Amino acid sequence: MTDQPETAPWPRRLNTCIYDTIAQLGMKTPDIPVYQQNSFAQCAEDVIVLGLVRAMASDATLAAAGERYLEIGANHPVSCSATYLLHRGLGMTGVLVEANPDLIDDLRRHRPLDTTVHAAVVSAPCSTVELHVSNQDELSSLDRRFVEEWRDGQVGLRRSVTVPAVTINDLLSKHFGESSPLFLSIDIEGMDLDVLNAMDFNHWRPAIIQAEPSEHHLPGNTQALARLLGDNGYRVIARTDVNLIALDITRGRNAWF
Repeated sequence: MTDQPETAPWPRRLNTCIYDTIAQLGMKTPDIPVYQQNSFAQCAEDVIVLGLVRAMASDATLAAAGERYLEIGANHPVSCSATYLLHRGLGMTGVLVEANPDLIDDLRRHRPLDTTVHAAVVSAPCSTVELHVSNQDELSSLDRRFVEEWRDGQVGLRRSVTVPAVTINDLLSKHFGESSPLFLSIDIEGMDLDVLNAMDFNHWRPAIIQAEPSEHHLPGNTQALARLLGDNGYRVIARTDVNLIALDITRGRNAWF
């Protein structure tokens, strides 16, 4: 545990994807070594976001280390984290929100410079809500059916537990005030669209938004998310196997393109 962002470089490792493919196909090994790009997100979304933030930081009006993020559905301090690369690579800090009480201690211990909030983020005001905890922590959800039907029930429901609840607007108001996080990530297993639909985009406008459509569970949700973001002045500029990444295009052409 440190009291400063971990901005020191990681050990350099060869890119095994490249070298394994070269060996398999019997190709010549390249003369210049090719190193692996560090990523902690599920599908390297953090590399995309890191590149966007770096491009924005080329404008002298933005200092990346002074910017903040909001990660809703943080789950693990490092694994599949949307923000750890921003924290360690650029020195950014922010707010990590997690509903599962079993995961809070690890988040607070291993992400001490971030603020960890134990709550489920909801679309309508209420004080508590029932969280359905999967046998695989990453799949826990407020939607019981999402958990029970994952891979035809092969993973299963561990338990249901009552947890504190907060709306996204109350969360933003408490932890960001009149400012906005530079980056907002939402990964709450089938509830992303509902929460974004309740967000006051006139008041809070993250420059970058990442959200998970959960298309396997909610057919058509990818288009619905893209449409909602578009209606609020965002353009989807990247899509991975899991997430959409969108930019606020109302900030002006000189912001990044």
